[in-house]
Amino acid sequence: MSILITCESGGFRIPEWVASRDSAADRSAGGITAGGITAGVPDVHGPWCGIAFGEADLCGREAAIQLSSRLQVPCLLQPFSPALVDVTRPTESRRVFGARGRQLSGTQQARLLDECYHSYWRRVEAAVTQILEHFTFVVHLSVHSFVPHRKGRFLRTDVGLLYDSSREHESDLCADWIDEVYFEFGNLRVRRNYPTRGDRNALHGKLRQRFSADQYVGIEVALNRWWAGRSSTRREEAIAALADCCAETLGLPSSLPS
Repeated sequence: MSILITCESGGFRIPEWVASRDSAADRSAGGITAGGITAGVPDVHGPWCGIAFGEADLCGREAAIQLSSRLQVPCLLQPFSPALVDVTRPTESRRVFGARGRQLSGTQQARLLDECYHSYWRRVEAAVTQILEHFTFVVHLSVHSFVPHRKGRFLRTDVGLLYDSSREHESDLCADWIDEVYFEFGNLRVRRNYPTRGDRNALHGKLRQRFSADQYVGIEVALNRWWAGRSSTRREEAIAALADCCAETLGLPSSLPS
């Protein structure tokens, strides 16, 4: 088996043809350069990385890169901003387009879907297919973060492992992974299918349709920004522990020393 890590929400690029629509004042306010790349991206290691819908999930992106490095497995990053389009939602969803994407015409939105949405889906599917040419099955870990409160209440977990409960391999992997974390890094609270269910991600759903349960295991790793968005030794230890416990659960060698 092998692992593929992705992050769908951490992009900050804006296509040139979209950026060119904005006036100089809009570009200054939104931080978009003439080259179509968001300028002034906040440091992911800053004191707080809380972001609203449609902005780059920088702490999720950084965590995906760190997990990939620790496990020594491939990592695919969606380069384009979720302010344009959310690649985890079905195209028919009212929220598939972010704030900037909703400002475009129907023709432009179709182009956006082709260039930023479908192209990413094809990249991920191709990566899974390539892995399956060499291994019997692939574990796809999709990393993102979430705000620590919703609708006036705090979300009480540090990490959520989100999966399709009808897929036995996914359920078993998450249960075993949580057990490993409990014994090796007990201060990190990990829950299953919280703060949301794992059968809502359209990309994972498509891949589950494309590949059998014996070939493909899709898990979302949701990190609470209360800790994942802060720069600290504890944060680095927690991400390393998640990676090492995942490797132990799957019977893989530890990639790096603790």
